Amino acid sequence: MNKLCVFLLFCFATSSWGQIAIYGGEKQDVFLGYLSQSMFAINSIWNDGCEYGRDQGANSIWNEYGKYGSSTSDYSPWNERANYPPVLKNGSQSLGYFTTNRYKTPQTKDSFAIDFIRNFNKIKKNKKEWYNSNVKK
Repeated sequence: MNKLCVFLLFCFATSSWGQIAIYGGEKQDVFLGYLSQSMFAINSIWNDGCEYGRDQGANSIWNEYGKYGSSTSDYSPWNERANYPPVLKNGSQSLGYFTTNRYKTPQTKDSFAIDFIRNFNKIKKNKKEWYNSNVKK
């Protein structure tokens, strides 16, 4: 019984963080993946095998030539002047903009997301190494 309680507590504690989603588009209604702790989660931005984790995914923040990953796109978190950067959401609750545009408010206060934004170029060079050092515990 104790093991079951610990397991359920662990699942509850990790699932709320894993449900932080990135939404983009002019109305922030385009799902761009989860900031999931699991590299194997089906919709995780860390999963190279899914649309949101691939460098070529149409709705991937990793796609430097795409609408949501280009440093010049109005919809990308990496454009310092983006008018429509993505937001983070936990369920229906907005957690603020996920962007390098410091003038777009309200910005997310999530420390992991802020660290991610600041280190994106380093992370992109070796996602798995950064994931293993900073996300996987």
